[in-house]
Amino acid sequence: MQPADPAPRTTAESRRAEPDDDDLRQVVAAQAEMIDALRRRLDALEGREPEAEADEETGTTAADVSDGAVVDLGGPTSRRNLMTKGVAAAAGAVIGGTAIGLASAAPAAAAAGVFDGNPAVTGTANPTSGVGVSGVTTFGYGVFGQATAGCAVLGQATGGYGVRGDATGGDGVRGLATSGQGVSGSASVGTGIGVRGENFATSGSAYGAYVVTNSPTGIALTAYVGPTTGGSIAVRGWNPSDAGIAVQGRASAANGLGVGVWGESNNTSGTGVYAQAAKAVQAESGRTQLLLSGTPAPPLGAGLSRSAGEVVFDTNKDLWLCVASGTPGTWRRISGPNSAGALTVLASTTRIYDSRPGTQPPTGTKTKYQDGDIRPLDATGNSSGVPANAQAVMISATATNTNSGGFFSFYKTGIAFPGNSNLNWGLVNSTVAVTTVVACGAGATFNSRMQGFGGSDLVIDVIGYYL
Repeated sequence: MQPADPAPRTTAESRRAEPDDDDLRQVVAAQAEMIDALRRRLDALEGREPEAEADEETGTTAADVSDGAVVDLGGPTSRRNLMTKGVAAAAGAVIGGTAIGLASAAPAAAAAGVFDGNPAVTGTANPTSGVGVSGVTTFGYGVFGQATAGCAVLGQATGGYGVRGDATGGDGVRGLATSGQGVSGSASVGTGIGVRGENFATSGSAYGAYVVTNSPTGIALTAYVGPTTGGSIAVRGWNPSDAGIAVQGRASAANGLGVGVWGESNNTSGTGVYAQAAKAVQAESGRTQLLLSGTPAPPLGAGLSRSAGEVVFDTNKDLWLCVASGTPGTWRRISGPNSAGALTVLASTTRIYDSRPGTQPPTGTKTKYQDGDIRPLDATGNSSGVPANAQAVMISATATNTNSGGFFSFYKTGIAFPGNSNLNWGLVNSTVAVTTVVACGAGATFNSRMQGFGGSDLVIDVIGYYL
């Protein structure tokens, strides 16, 4: 039994089902004008005069296309024919209700040559796992972009890779920009990768990613991770080699700001730069290996959760080390404007003063101290090796030829006697000694003061100093 013929469509239904030929011709004509403009641009780049003749291989002009002619998609491919095919492909032209069919290009059918436009090359990735732009090379550049201003290579991916370049030798991805961005990559999901560089070389100098800037205030690499609820890493480097370098930053700025590696975290417990290796961080410089800056409050009063091993250089210019975790933790002040600094022990103990007549060194007053006598002593004397900017000195002080009872006090020059005692005795003609630390005033000087009737001699030897 034959199926019944479908009911004839009304005039209105036919108009809804079939597009108007005039509308279609207008679409194709607009595409033809765009291609003709591109052809004139190519002619200008090649030093030719604009032509209106038919394509020598197809006999088709842009005007023919605007009149509704269907080009031979299977014929030889000249430059103009390729552009004319682009008209039909871009428009998806339909003539008389019949669609022009185009074969899908295979993944390997990449365009080659020099492209002019903004953007010159656009790559769109599959929303879940695709690659926007992929370049593979045995040697040379997998992906190469050069821009006077703007972005040389830009890749955006919802998931997968915005830009990916694999190179057996040479550069997987290389972007050069006079200003703007050489390579920019962004990914909008947690598993996406904006820019990824891999190098599988097992020997020699191999870089997964290598970035350079010649600007004295430029930054070779900037990575930013926006606010997230989970862990986020702006830059991560991994090298399984025993002697490899996961992340290396060099700044050769002759002036201005030069930063090799810069890491920031807005989270109170976040980490700007994290390094994990047998040698986690190596800093080389002809000037300063490490600079601590910022305005953190003194850690003892900050009330923050701390971990053992944290180092803080606070607003008072004091340097602190956390030795036990907690809130605020247990801290030790290492140094600061009001601390003596580290002890430097002299190669040999040096005598800087002896009050006894005829003794060495032949400097200073050569008589016994009397009750209330104050004498300034120079810790740099007798070529001791103590620098003039020493904050304190460690001394051995000896009282001899004493009276029946008294004491010596040592204190910083430039201040009033604080009432202290460092060396005491209670027998006449006795000899007693003590090792003590005394703060220094200007020029590494300190005061010596005796109290007690009858007098006493004093001998001072310097053991070391603090800076």
